[in-house]
Amino acid sequence: MLNYLKMAVDPKDEKKEKGLIMEAEGINGQKLMLFEKKIRIHRKGFNQFVLHGLKGDKEIFLKSITSIQLKKAGRLTSGYIQFDFMGGQQALSGIFQGAMNENTVMFRKSQQDDFERIKELIEERIHKE
Repeated sequence: MLNYLKMAVDPKDEKKEKGLIMEAEGINGQKLMLFEKKIRIHRKGFNQFVLHGLKGDKEIFLKSITSIQLKKAGRLTSGYIQFDFMGGQQALSGIFQGAMNENTVMFRKSQQDDFERIKELIEERIHKE
């Protein structure tokens, strides 16, 4: 029985950061991670280096978020989720400007459900505070 329990636990779960509520993986190694009081936009890979340089992960406290824009993916276009927050520059709109915006995570149609769900959870947590 003990061996079965060990096998049923996903080894990736052990590596999850403490307090992580949900994460949604986007295009080219982009990841949106929701924690109790903040979100983290994580990027890795060459494409992200080209678009965003050496900026690294970005964390935004939920209480600072002023708006969330979710553009659904189409058959030929990617979707994105974009955050505006107090003290930040106004986000650029449009899919090409959005790809270069550090407050944006792009996703494919196959990943869209996760981004719609994480958006709902973020909004619930913002309105709860």
